[in-house]
Amino acid sequence: MSASNPIPTGTVFSLVIPWAETWHTEEMILAKFEELEWGVVSKVTIVSRTGNGKRDHSKVFIHFSEWTETQGVKNHLTSDGGKGELKIWHSETHFWKVRASTWKFTERNSGSDSRKPKVEFC
Repeated sequence: MSASNPIPTGTVFSLVIPWAETWHTEEMILAKFEELEWGVVSKVTIVSRTGNGKRDHSKVFIHFSEWTETQGVKNHLTSDGGKGELKIWHSETHFWKVRASTWKFTERNSGSDSRKPKVEFC
């Protein structure tokens, strides 16, 4: 049994919000990115982050099936090895920092039960 790829088929570009508040919903995030008119958003994925001595928050991935933006956003985000960053103001006083997603799906333990512990002889 292997996990399926969470990146939708046909994705041409993905963004990540490394820190979003837990009350930021998929609908809210989708609406804000649709307002930007950068392309067609195919999926918004919210991943809860807890612990590590930090306040609970979410990491958000925004996947585009089409990218039509012409203002240089993609070039800025992918320049310098993908270290570019933008602020997207979602209200008068709050913003998200947005980066190009560099996460790649890799199948682990293909064909085996990934819940089983791994054993390695040393």
